[in-house]
Amino acid sequence: MDVDLLDPGWKLNPTYPVFTEFEGVKGIFTGKGVDSANDYFSFHRPGSTDDGRTRANFLTNIQHLGRSNRFDPGKITMPNGTWPHSGHTIKAEEHQWVTNPKIDVLMPITADNQPITYDAIVTKSPEFILAVQGADCPAIFFYDPDSRVIGLAHAGWKPLVRGVVRHTVDAMVELGAKMETIHAFTSPGSGDRYTLFQWDDSMEEEVRSVFVEAGRDDLLVDKSLRHEMTEEDRATLSRALGRNVPQGNTFKISELAIRELQSRGLLRSRISQGTHSCLVDQYPNTAYCILTMVERLK
Repeated sequence: MDVDLLDPGWKLNPTYPVFTEFEGVKGIFTGKGVDSANDYFSFHRPGSTDDGRTRANFLTNIQHLGRSNRFDPGKITMPNGTWPHSGHTIKAEEHQWVTNPKIDVLMPITADNQPITYDAIVTKSPEFILAVQGADCPAIFFYDPDSRVIGLAHAGWKPLVRGVVRHTVDAMVELGAKMETIHAFTSPGSGDRYTLFQWDDSMEEEVRSVFVEAGRDDLLVDKSLRHEMTEEDRATLSRALGRNVPQGNTFKISELAIRELQSRGLLRSRISQGTHSCLVDQYPNTAYCILTMVERLK
């Protein structure tokens, strides 16, 4: 599918650069798509019952985004299907990649042609553009300027609890990176003040089991990772969502990401984060299917 970038019917929404201080890497994150008539969130992938419209929107927006940011859409990597929230990390070099016919991006497959799912991916090769979608989940960009290893992680609460930071950093080290020279940037998610979460007696058992099975019971009692929503917080979020928001505590996901990065050996001075909320600040009412991409330049 081809797009005329000069067509006045197309609007390029802002993209936000990452790692601009380095010449060997290029990263961006974005929000809503480029089609003013796009009724679907721009990077929402088509499902099995798609009537073709979601696919058309996705393909058009990917191509438009690639052209406007000098990315080759044919090198973009994504798993087949939804993000598993497992914390699983892969190395791009270790897998066979084929074009996913539904969305025209690369996906990894096993030796017997089965799709591989993952939450994070790392590479030392310039032949891949790592991409991650998110709703209200942050993504974490990784780059080691010495080894030129890059990484990208889908970092919602489940992947974080299940060790996605540890797995990603370890995979980068296996490709030649050093913990003390890795830089990381956490993109905006819903925001630590707005990620409403059911804690303590209100927590559902299937939620609690994620922490317990991951061996992270410590997070269940760590009050420093909670934020009690103020009246102002609730009013702001209510306006963005168009519905009432009850009293409660949030889960400070970005704070947890920073702690996990530091605990894995990254220097605090080399960790940065987007401080906005994709729900109420930069992307009001358009939070779903933000796309983040990072590429090692040749």
